[in-house]
Amino acid sequence: WGCLKIHIRESSHERGRGCKQLRRNSITPAILSPVRALRSATEMEVRRLPGRRVCTVVLCTVWIFTSFAAKSQTAATAGQWSPIGPPEATVESLDIDPANSRHLIAGTYFGGLYQTYDGGASWTHIDTAFNESPVFAFAFDRSRPSVAYVGTFQGGVFKSLDSGQTWTPADTGLTDLNIQSIAIDPFDSTVIIAVSGTSTFRSTDAGGTWTAIDSAIQNVAGRCVTFDSLTPGSVYLGTLGSGVLVSTDAGVTWNALNQGLGNRTIAALNFNDEANRRLYAATSDGLGFELLPGA
Repeated sequence: WGCLKIHIRESSHERGRGCKQLRRNSITPAILSPVRALRSATEMEVRRLPGRRVCTVVLCTVWIFTSFAAKSQTAATAGQWSPIGPPEATVESLDIDPANSRHLIAGTYFGGLYQTYDGGASWTHIDTAFNESPVFAFAFDRSRPSVAYVGTFQGGVFKSLDSGQTWTPADTGLTDLNIQSIAIDPFDSTVIIAVSGTSTFRSTDAGGTWTAIDSAIQNVAGRCVTFDSLTPGSVYLGTLGSGVLVSTDAGVTWNALNQGLGNRTIAALNFNDEANRRLYAATSDGLGFELLPGA
């Protein structure tokens, strides 16, 4: 298992959404324009290592760093990278507090959670019931910044009501506790979709209960999920060997969206909220795709 170090790069771009977490590969981040992150995946100095998340690492790295770097007092000269920690930790997931851009929480591999209130200059460990579990997914609720969710390996979903300081289980109805990806509906944050190794689940009561939606997605295995923050009800699911599925009713019904993509395994999805309105997909075979506007 590889270790991802968090770095900073000067940029004025804003952070994207729907970033899938790092798993297996250790990689030096490439300097890359965030808008071209997946489109240029084959052009970067990245070898196609075993596993399915090479592009995912780059995507997570770029969006994390470009969002934060413009506000950081410790950022290096534009175009350069500098490590910010957390030290000796393998980062699996990370999100920025919507109410405080200098407050970041990182989920780690068998290390629980770490947080920083100074943009990465210093980190502290958050004591939780899942200290020894990999945290593969982390998401703040944009409409209620004090609320956050984590997805853990064999521990299910946990929910925080105090910006990540304390956590309680939120796994009622989950039949697979290995949660790999979580996405919150930006128009109705009571609707959440969680993806595990074997099933995809939907909650309509802010994580209070979960219902498997495998029949709605034709029993394909999900890998990552992201909502479109500008179009109510639109959510995209990356799958194992079935390309991308799309829902226009917040995850109730789904259809394939694979013209030009095919039935590939999707390692990461990221929706660009800027004017060109493109959905980017990173695949397990090292390629990047974009969905053109109006598709």
